[in-house]
Formats: sequence, C-alpha cells, structure tokens
Amino acid sequence: MKTCTKCKVLKAFDEFHRVSNSTKLRSSCKVCNNADNARYYKNNRKLIRAKYKRYYEAHKDVILEKQVEYAGKNAEKLRQKSKNHYKANKSKYLHKYKLRQCRKIKATPKWLSEDQLEELELFYKNRPEGYHVDHIVPLKGKNISGLHVPWNLQYLPAKDNLKKSNKY
Repeated sequence: MKTCTKCKVLKAFDEFHRVSNSTKLRSSCKVCNNADNARYYKNNRKLIRAKYKRYYEAHKDVILEKQVEYAGKNAEKLRQKSKNHYKANKSKYLHKYKLRQCRKIKATPKWLSEDQLEELELFYKNRPEGYHVDHIVPLKGKNISGLHVPWNLQYLPAKDNLKKSNKY
C-alpha cells in the first residue's frame, strides 16, 4: 500500500504507474496522474501540436514508411475498421456525399450545351476500372474553385486521386 501525494489516499501498488526504466512507483496515483496530464494537454494544446508537427516534419519519411508497412500487414483489419466506422457514421457519410452532389450541380454552368452535358455523363460512364474521375481544378479549392465541365475532368488512378485530395 502507498499514499498518493496528490489526493492523500492510501492505495494499492497497482494503482500507481512505474517510473520509466525502474522498479520504483510514481508518487501520484494513476487517477491523479491522468487528471494532471489531461489538464496539461488542455492548457498547452497549441504548444503540443506545434511540437508534434515539428517532429513529424523531421521524421516524415520514417513515419510514412512505418504507416505503409503497418497498412500492408493489417490490410484486412483496417478494411474492417473502415467498414465499422462507415456503418456507425452512415448519416455523416451520406450528408457529405449530398453536399458534394450539390457542389457539382452548382459548379455546372447553365450555359453548357446538351452535347457538353452528355459528354460529362459519358466521361463518368466510360471511367476505366481502378480509376477516379478527377476535377483538375477542384470544385472546392482553398484559393480557387473549378467548374464541373468536361474540360476540367481527367481520369486518375484511385491511389493518386486520393493522395491529391482537394489540391490543384
């Protein structure tokens, strides 16, 4: 049994974290320690994010390599996790899809001819397997927004299009 220095309660040894690389126990219990950590993260959120961002930039290659390796080893697990997330958040996905459909409609100019509208439809219909239809200039870009017109479309491999995201 040990007394926590924060809450002053006598607790069992298993309610204390161990000091790194040691057999010693921390002076505050797990509950108090977790509360302190939560308070610290809440008060220093910007500082911590900046620190993580710097670390990521310095170790980007290693991190991405590990992510690819993990994804390769756990493809089925990740696929199942994604399916479960979709099922749990189906309404959000549907809402996002509907917003995108509305953006496409708003970005389709009224002055397009019937031939050009048909060309748009055929472009989607003739999409090669494993490819996405991509807007060269995104419909909702950060600094620029494109139109939903045939000359702003291209076929991109799915992997490349997902990597490109909403960038020009």
